[in-house]
Amino acid sequence: MSRLEKILYELREMESPDTRGYLQQIDPRCKIVVTVLFLIAVLTVPLTSFDQLLWLFIVPIIMSTLAGINYSRVFVNSLFVLPFVVLIGIFNPFIDRQPVILADGIVVNRGWITFGSIVLRGLLSMQCVLILIESTGFIRLCDALRRMGAGRIVTTQLMMVYRYIGVLVTEAIAMKRACQSRGFGKESLPIKLWGEMVGRLLLRTVDRAERIHRAMISRGFDGTVRTKSGLVWRCRDTVFLIVSIAIIVVLSVFNISSLFYESSLY
Repeated sequence: MSRLEKILYELREMESPDTRGYLQQIDPRCKIVVTVLFLIAVLTVPLTSFDQLLWLFIVPIIMSTLAGINYSRVFVNSLFVLPFVVLIGIFNPFIDRQPVILADGIVVNRGWITFGSIVLRGLLSMQCVLILIESTGFIRLCDALRRMGAGRIVTTQLMMVYRYIGVLVTEAIAMKRACQSRGFGKESLPIKLWGEMVGRLLLRTVDRAERIHRAMISRGFDGTVRTKSGLVWRCRDTVFLIVSIAIIVVLSVFNISSLFYESSLY
């Protein structure tokens, strides 16, 4: 299986999550609320509380376990955000040189602590969002956002962009197979053909997207993507919401690490 085929497989798999997991049975609106609260908690933890952010990793680990998703795969997928968060905090160690005493008398610059906190915030946020999407499905997630009051235009655009990614990957697979069948015989194309191939790929995907749009119009599309999944708030959703809020509040408000050691700023 090529990389493009693997991407297409993962996109299709995203829309058919394993319903045997407990998290998959929770109302998507409840999971959205929990995710938003978790993101707020991650952002409100002080940058100097590096150890407190480490404790917050308990939340995505528990969520991935409830969803039946391998946490190691979630962690690896979240690493793609690492270059962006590194660029945000890379200068902190050189700007903030105030000493911090860690456990066992280890002294480091506070800039390294804040830099590590920024990296952890990015990883925590991305992991929580990935678990939300994988346990819900992108289309159901957009439908839940629409029912929660998000604009119809916004949710429809998100659905269309998601569908267009699938169209783009499908056309790229077809072009790659065509090139291989015509004698290129290599994993990569000659550099001089890349510009032409990208242009042709864009034209093919735009043309197919227009055909899909005309087919949707002929079938009565009025700007709203209708889904079969009905959302019903149940008692277990309320219990899950209350327990999740309690765990997030405890981990974000109380510094559990202070029970084991103390750190101080000079």
